[in-house]
Amino acid sequence: MSFITYKQADSRWGKKNYNGSSSMATAGCGPTSCAMLAYGVDGKTTPLETMKYMQSHGYAIRNNGTAWNGIPACLKAFGLEDVQEVNVNSSMSKVWELMSKGYVGVFLFMSGSKGGITWTTSGHYVAVTDYKVENGKHYLYTRDSGGR
Repeated sequence: MSFITYKQADSRWGKKNYNGSSSMATAGCGPTSCAMLAYGVDGKTTPLETMKYMQSHGYAIRNNGTAWNGIPACLKAFGLEDVQEVNVNSSMSKVWELMSKGYVGVFLFMSGSKGGITWTTSGHYVAVTDYKVENGKHYLYTRDSGGR
């Protein structure tokens, strides 16, 4: 699969209303991350299409962003097969197992600070398209749709 990196704030969709209270640029990381993976399947999906899917199926949540259950539903709807949900808080070993088998995914980074740095204040979805282990450390290749 060949992936693309889309940005939420892209002029083609960034100013579009996503969830009734926010634009794609500020709250569209979910559909943008899904579009990056769907593009790997069909070579054409854009965040406009995944945005419309999220909206029409009730996954675009006012004053919030994207409902978690919208991510696997969207991925399945756009052609990704064998979509699995894993809670990394309880099963990081399952994540490493799937990634080592060539799976790709959308990870939800929760809000908060680590090491004095706040990466997100409300959560952020990121597409993950590759994985490796080097010197006992696990590395994920992420395609961040935001300005981070």
